[in-house]
Amino acid sequence: LHLQEKHFPRYPKRFMEIGVEHGESLRMYRDWFGKDTELWYYDLFENPEFVNESYCHSYGVKTVKGSQADLVLLDSIKEKFDVILDDASHISHYQLVSFKKLFIDNLESGGVYCIEDLNCSLWSNSWFWGSFTKRFEDTALYMFLEYINSKKIVNPYFTPEESEQLESMIESCDLYQGEIVFIKKK
Repeated sequence: LHLQEKHFPRYPKRFMEIGVEHGESLRMYRDWFGKDTELWYYDLFENPEFVNESYCHSYGVKTVKGSQADLVLLDSIKEKFDVILDDASHISHYQLVSFKKLFIDNLESGGVYCIEDLNCSLWSNSWFWGSFTKRFEDTALYMFLEYINSKKIVNPYFTPEESEQLESMIESCDLYQGEIVFIKKK
């Protein structure tokens, strides 16, 4: 929990994690944040070996069922979150789609947006690039590394206007081994 202790508020009002898998983090965050934090989990909920929606509901957790790259579904989310954690598909294109939408529209001012497993972008021509990404320079990892160096968002999935909007909203950005944490300006 080193990264979380450093960046996450101790008792956020509302927390969303994209990707549930076996539910370990769900139980961990429920225990760590306590019952006053409204937990949301966003997942496909398709794999029978992974946690299902009923399991999440038994912990008092709200769910969003679908792909993190589904813009219609992303647009249907109206709540604001103090923390958004992306630990889902690790597909670069999906990370970028959900980051752009959720950071701009659903992250509270002063909120934390964390993406895990960015190191999957290093595996060239891999499944983790997704069908739209043809070169490393178009991956989430590359874009975030460039942002750290230049404070500019440059990526084919972002219009110049979207890039400027994001740049103006980022308070800070910290890169760890395979993870990145953004703080949104207040």
